[in-house]
Amino acid sequence: MHFQFLVEDDSTNKLIDAVMIKLLRKYSEKKITFDCKAFKGIGGFVKKGKPLEQKTGKLLNDLPMYLRAFNRELSYWDKAALVIVLDNDKRDTTQFRKQLENMAIQNKIQIDHVFCIAIKEMEAWLLGDLNAIEAAYPQVRKTYIRSYTQDGICDTWEVLANMIYRDCLYNCVL
Repeated sequence: MHFQFLVEDDSTNKLIDAVMIKLLRKYSEKKITFDCKAFKGIGGFVKKGKPLEQKTGKLLNDLPMYLRAFNRELSYWDKAALVIVLDNDKRDTTQFRKQLENMAIQNKIQIDHVFCIAIKEMEAWLLGDLNAIEAAYPQVRKTYIRSYTQDGICDTWEVLANMIYRDCLYNCVL
């Protein structure tokens, strides 16, 4: 079985890698493979110009093109699934899911596929293991680690950015 993931950013890519590696270890007798394509943000449902002009590096902007490409590519695999992982952010979840499913229908996607929508943000999973953040990012800003409250109400991607990037411009109050 092959899983192709499309994710909106590098932090989600790291999360998927960690989860899939644990899955591969647990089910080592199964023939499971995976690949993860990380984008540079979520973008929006925007269409401009010709297909080659539309490529933006943002997941939603480029999603129709990638859906069609992986529909062709994965149709040759014995067993394969396309998994699209995105943050809901502040959208209406039901409406967002309908938009995504309509996009799959409009692009005639026939392979197994699923849209996984994180109701808050995927970064909340990463913030659940502060020791892992310190291990992955040795230069993490310790003041942000110490002041973060687990399951607190905050904009998690901004909190993670403030922890990791020295010259972060995101002003978050923890």
